[in-house]
Amino acid sequence: SLTVDATYSTDFVSHAQLEPQGVLVSAATADVQVWTSSQTPVFITQNLSKLLDVTPESITVHQLRGGGGFGRRLSNEYVFEAALISRRIGAPVKLQWKREDDMAFDMRESRGLIIMFYTALVFFTPYLLLLLALLAVIDAFVDFRTRAQKEPPEDEDE
Repeated sequence: SLTVDATYSTDFVSHAQLEPQGVLVSAATADVQVWTSSQTPVFITQNLSKLLDVTPESITVHQLRGGGGFGRRLSNEYVFEAALISRRIGAPVKLQWKREDDMAFDMRESRGLIIMFYTALVFFTPYLLLLLALLAVIDAFVDFRTRAQKEPPEDEDE
């Protein structure tokens, strides 16, 4: 029997996604419109309804698919900032953080956990693919047997 035990540690690092946080919000009225590439649009609706004292149904989040967030677009603080400004000035607000702001206010993460996860995924992938192939063969065999049992045998006399 072989036992492998290892401890990995890394510093907490910024997500450092390709593009900094950006949003367009119109919150001047009770009908709130948000355009952003958040990873959690439902949280935007839930939190903005409390922040702006409106119903969740009056908030529309237009989900833009742009770039990668790598977990950075989970918190949506840039959306709340723009919504409060829009409500205060009574006009739509386009907000884009500078790279320096994004790096300064990012929630740090530990890359070590992600590296271990990918290591496990790479290690188990061949076994998972083999299992899926085996299940496909079994399914095809069962389907063939089921069809063979349902079809009447051909009469050889004809």
